[in-house]
Amino acid sequence: MRLMTKLKGGAALRWMKDSRGDTTEKEEGGSLHPLTSDLKVEFPQEQMRDAELRALYLLQKQQQGLLHLWSYITMNLTANAATNITPNRSLIATPNPALNTTLNATSPPSLNTTFNNKSPTSDESPNTTFNNKSPTSDESPKTASKESPNITSNSPENTTSNVTSSAFSNNVPSNAAFNPSISGAFVTELLSQITLNQEIQQTLLSSHRTGNVSDSEQFDVNTTLNYYGGSTSRCSKAASNNVERRTLKWNPRNDRYLVAICLSGQMSNHLICLEKHMFFAALLNRILVLPSPKFDYQYEHSLDIQHMKDCLGSNTIMTFEEFYNKKKDHLHINRLICYMASPPCYMDDDHVKKFKGIGWSIGKTEVAWPEDAKLKSYPSHPRSEEIVKRFSCNDEVIGIGDVFFADVEEKRVMQPGGPLAHKCKTIVKPNQYILLTAQRFIQTYLGANFIALHFRRYGFLQFCNAKEESCYFPIPQAANCILQKVQTSNAPVIYLSTDAPSSETDLLQSLIVLNGRTVPLVKRPAHDAKGKWDALLYRHRLHSDDQVFAMLDKTICALSSVFIGTNGSTFTDDIIRLRRDWGTASTCDEHLCQGEKPNFQADLH
Repeated sequence: MRLMTKLKGGAALRWMKDSRGDTTEKEEGGSLHPLTSDLKVEFPQEQMRDAELRALYLLQKQQQGLLHLWSYITMNLTANAATNITPNRSLIATPNPALNTTLNATSPPSLNTTFNNKSPTSDESPNTTFNNKSPTSDESPKTASKESPNITSNSPENTTSNVTSSAFSNNVPSNAAFNPSISGAFVTELLSQITLNQEIQQTLLSSHRTGNVSDSEQFDVNTTLNYYGGSTSRCSKAASNNVERRTLKWNPRNDRYLVAICLSGQMSNHLICLEKHMFFAALLNRILVLPSPKFDYQYEHSLDIQHMKDCLGSNTIMTFEEFYNKKKDHLHINRLICYMASPPCYMDDDHVKKFKGIGWSIGKTEVAWPEDAKLKSYPSHPRSEEIVKRFSCNDEVIGIGDVFFADVEEKRVMQPGGPLAHKCKTIVKPNQYILLTAQRFIQTYLGANFIALHFRRYGFLQFCNAKEESCYFPIPQAANCILQKVQTSNAPVIYLSTDAPSSETDLLQSLIVLNGRTVPLVKRPAHDAKGKWDALLYRHRLHSDDQVFAMLDKTICALSSVFIGTNGSTFTDDIIRLRRDWGTASTCDEHLCQGEKPNFQADLH
């Protein structure tokens, strides 16, 4: 008679075979037992060597240590993000209640281990709801809280293993200091090592299984890590900056105007120029007149102008149409005082011709700082007192030209909420139709938890390489950086806002694969009458304006769980501003491959 043993679904089965060939099968309590030396051990197809058993024993022992470490790190990160203070040391001294398995470190690495690959269940993350009601002027868009899901300590229905290591907490000095700076690459690498550990275990066990492995036997790293200290996502809502703003009250005179002129770059640059014009107008006590759509963008299509007036005062801003109706046929700038010296007001002959072509006439033109014409770089005039001194006059209508490059009171201008006194969360925001369309798109295609990626490529190769540290990354390197964010955020989908050609985005998509699953890159699709998510834009005839869709992209990105931007892009900067002001910013928000350099860089010439 001989005793034979095999693995089946994680349990050990023994059967006795006598000389007549009869077989009796018995399950031994769901665990493997060491065999005495006088029994012959055989397995189907191949023997399970002692080295494999030893490897499995050590891997599971390592696994327990990694999971204890995961529990410690995630709980500390959650506590630190929530309170913005040093974490409670009790988190170090007390092990996770869920980890109440027993240690038998002296047990021989033989057949005394139960292998049950069924993952514990976990609570679902809270859902996001999108209220299609337009927010009031003082409210941000209604999105669900993106705070970290609660950490649960409920015991799972099936214990993953009865082989454990010593409690991690016992190995941490009581006076150890938790350093939040480890929260980036360290957590990503830890997650990677836990996943690798399980892949090795599955590989060692795979040749000894019979039949197909059921779904319940597959290891789910996300579910297991939910059990050992919360969600695999370590991204939470960024703490709001409650520092009191240094603001300026805008009290314009009723008969003095400043005409906004913005020429540099595209829409995002123009918005920065427009915000700086607001600050100049407040300093000079003048009403700001928005540009004509025949000379600039049609801001009424993209921005909520009424919201701006509600925030700042009804007499602070006028559209070009409102100014035209008031002045009738007399569109005259009494004095053009140029901030930029070369070319004056940043307007070349073609700009001047186009400006006059829409009906404007210009009186005296002068440069505020003539000496700046000799500069090889942009001028710097950081003090507001200089602005008041150089640009104050009693003329009814003045212009100062493009001020995109102006650095006056830069920290004050760029502070959260801006430099002007108001009670709104943000002054410059998309109009209600764009906001509602963004919410409907998210509800249709993305859901509550998604990463938004602004991947600027067009014209950025030479622009980035001319900088001290290039911001233009090869596609494979960019894909690796994006995957790290996918791992840390546990987001199932990525919204892609890009001007890259399909040859680049197709390659990028092929490389965004995590644990054998492709993470979709979702781009805004072309209009389809059967899809209703963009119906508002067509109903209100905004679909023909490219800048409306640019603002729509910004809004979708601003509402994401995690945002990855492009360093050096004002499009990215505007998204960051919206996320900061709306309270949607995440602790995981970063520029693409932040802290890295391109692994290959072309020569400039």
